[in-house]
Amino acid sequence: AFYGHILLETVWNTYASGPRTEPSNSSMKPHPRSKLATGRASGFYQTTFGVWDSTHVMFGPNSHGSSINRGVVLANNQNYNETRDYDDGGKIKVILRPVPVWRKEDNFMFVDLVQQLRAVYFSVAHKSGPQNEKLCTYLMVDFSLRKGVEIRMPSEDKKVSLSFRYSTGLGYRHHETMCFDVRGIYNYLIIPRQMRNPEKGLYRTATAGEELITLLDCSQIKLSPTMMRLDRHFIRSIDLGSVISDNFGVDVVWSPH
Repeated sequence: AFYGHILLETVWNTYASGPRTEPSNSSMKPHPRSKLATGRASGFYQTTFGVWDSTHVMFGPNSHGSSINRGVVLANNQNYNETRDYDDGGKIKVILRPVPVWRKEDNFMFVDLVQQLRAVYFSVAHKSGPQNEKLCTYLMVDFSLRKGVEIRMPSEDKKVSLSFRYSTGLGYRHHETMCFDVRGIYNYLIIPRQMRNPEKGLYRTATAGEELITLLDCSQIKLSPTMMRLDRHFIRSIDLGSVISDNFGVDVVWSPH
C-alpha cells in the first residue's frame, strides 16, 4: 500500500467563493468535473460560502490529458461551520490525502486545482535505513516554500507566472489542471541536487516539451466513458503525521531541514 500511493497536501477548511473572493458564487464559471456546492453555517452567520464538492485526480499515458482511463474522486469538505470559522479569523487546516496509483504505464497524473494544493509527496522507502526503521522517505514537490515559478501551458505555447504562498500553496486556480510526469519526477528528484543535469528541471528545461510539471486548462482533460473511477470520502484530520501513520502503518516524525 505504501508504494502504491501518492499523497496530496491540501488546505481543506477555506472556500472557493464567498464574501471576499472574486468571482462570486453566482458568477463562478462551471467546472467540467466538479460542482460548486453552496451553503451557510449554523447560527446567525448569514454568509453563503461556495466550495467545490470534489477534487479529481486522474491518470493517463500522455501529458495531453486526452486518454484518461483511471481516476480518483476525492470528496471535499462541505461543513460550512468550518468555512465560517476560517472566515471569522480562524486558522487554516491542512490534510494529507492518499491517492492510489493503478498502473505503471499511466505515467502522468492530473490534479484539478479546485483545492489549495500545498505539496505532493512521492513514496521512496518504507524504511529509511537500519537506524531509522520506523521512518519512511518521500520525495516532495513543494508549493509553499518558494515565491513561485514560471510554468508552461503547452496547449497555448506560453508560460504562466505561478505564485506560491506559505499558508495556501498554489491557492485556488479554479479552472486549471496540473500535470505531473510521475516517472520523470522520481528520476529527477532522486538524484542529489548538486548532481542534477542543469538542462533538466521540474518547470523549466533547455528543450521545450521536457518539463516535468505543466499546466492545462481543465477543459482539455478528456475522460473515457469507461474510465475506472474510485471515490474517496472526505476524512477530517489535522495532524498530517497521523494521516500517514493511519494509512501506511508507519510512524512519521516531521523534521524541518
